[in-house]
Amino acid sequence: MKGIRTLLLMFLIVVIAATPLTLAGVFAHYGGHAFFIVPAIVLNRHIPETDGAVSYERNPFQNFPEAIYLFYLSFPLGVVADGMLSYLSYKNAKLYRFSTWKRGVILLAIFLSFCIMNLEAALSNLFGQDFAFMWQGVGFPYDADWLHYFIGIVAYVVFPLFLGIKKGGFDLEKSLTVSAGTYAGSILANVFIFDYLQGMLTENFWWVFMAGLPIFITAVVALGWRRRPWIEME
Repeated sequence: MKGIRTLLLMFLIVVIAATPLTLAGVFAHYGGHAFFIVPAIVLNRHIPETDGAVSYERNPFQNFPEAIYLFYLSFPLGVVADGMLSYLSYKNAKLYRFSTWKRGVILLAIFLSFCIMNLEAALSNLFGQDFAFMWQGVGFPYDADWLHYFIGIVAYVVFPLFLGIKKGGFDLEKSLTVSAGTYAGSILANVFIFDYLQGMLTENFWWVFMAGLPIFITAVVALGWRRRPWIEME
C-alpha cells in the first residue's frame, strides 16, 4: 500500500480508535495513581465517600488518617503512567515504521497514536492538576489557556515533526497524518464522551482508581511484550 491510500487508511484508523484509546489512557492514568491509593483504601478499611464532589480540605481516610500521605505521594504517579505508556507505544511503533503491509500500517498508526495521546496527557498532567499544589506555590499559571495550547502544539506538531526528521525515524507524512487523525479523533471523543466520563469519574472517584489499576498493568504488559521487528516477521 502506497501513497495517499496508506495515509488515508492511517488517518481513518486513528480517528476510529481515538475513543477506546482515550478511555484506556484515562483509566491507565488513574491506575498509575492507584499504586499508592489502593493501599491507602485498604489501610482505611473503607472506601471514602465523595458525595459527587472531591474535596482536598478534609482527610477522606477517617479510619486510618495516616493513609493521606499515600494519597499525596500518588500525585506524580499519574504522569509516570502516562510517560510509560507513551514510551512503550513509541517503541512498538518503531517496529512497524518501515512496514508496507496493511496490518503493519494499522499497527503503526495505533501505536503511534497512543504514543502521541499519552505524551499530551503526561505534559498536561505534569503542568496541570496533578501538580497544582506545586504550581500554585510558585505562582505558575498552570490553568492558563495559552499553556494548554502550547502543550497541544508540542504533542501534535513538534513531536511528530521531530519523529519525521530525525535520522532513522518515522516517515514524516505518516507521522503527521497519525498526529492529525489523533487530534481529530480526540476532539470527537471529548465531544461524545467527555461530559459523561467526567461526571462518572467524579461520582465514582475512588472506584476509578481500583478499576484503573488492572487496566494500567494490562496496558504495560501488552505494550511491553517483546516483539520482533516487522522486517523479520515478513
